[in-house]
Amino acid sequence: MRVAGLAGLLMVISQLAVGCGEAVPEREAQPTRVSPAASFDPASEVPEGERLVPSSQVRWQTPPPLAGLPEGVMIAFIDGVPVVQRPFTFQLRFPPNSGLMPHTHPVTTRITVVSGEMLMGMGTEFDRSALKAIPASQFIYDVKGTPHYVWFDQETIIQFRGMGPFGIDYLDPADDPRL
Repeated sequence: MRVAGLAGLLMVISQLAVGCGEAVPEREAQPTRVSPAASFDPASEVPEGERLVPSSQVRWQTPPPLAGLPEGVMIAFIDGVPVVQRPFTFQLRFPPNSGLMPHTHPVTTRITVVSGEMLMGMGTEFDRSALKAIPASQFIYDVKGTPHYVWFDQETIIQFRGMGPFGIDYLDPADDPRL
């Protein structure tokens, strides 16, 4: 499904949200376990099969050159490997006055603005006047192949979730830092 503009994207998001309030089976109450962040050991603190990743334990690193991200952006791999066919979650931390020129992704992703503010525009040409502010805690359903661009006036962390393999395909090769 193609979405025309940010209004169309938001309409798709609201339509997808309808019916998402299904009842979730109750789980047997379990004691709350608290551990100081300095001694956090996920294997001993949560039941097998579950994992807690506190923000204090997120490991930021320089993205691999083939990621296609501009200089200064940092990445944190939360779960999975985005370049293989399996579920993934990762975060990107963008410095102030940075962004991604018009691009698409080969897979549908779910994006949450964790902190800061993302400015997003839809289409094949970067147009600063068309950017719409997406503040922290907002969710975006980004349909694969939809041309868009983003800008960050302040440091911002965004989180991506989806099914790999993930990638960035710039519409203009001159915008691609890999080339």
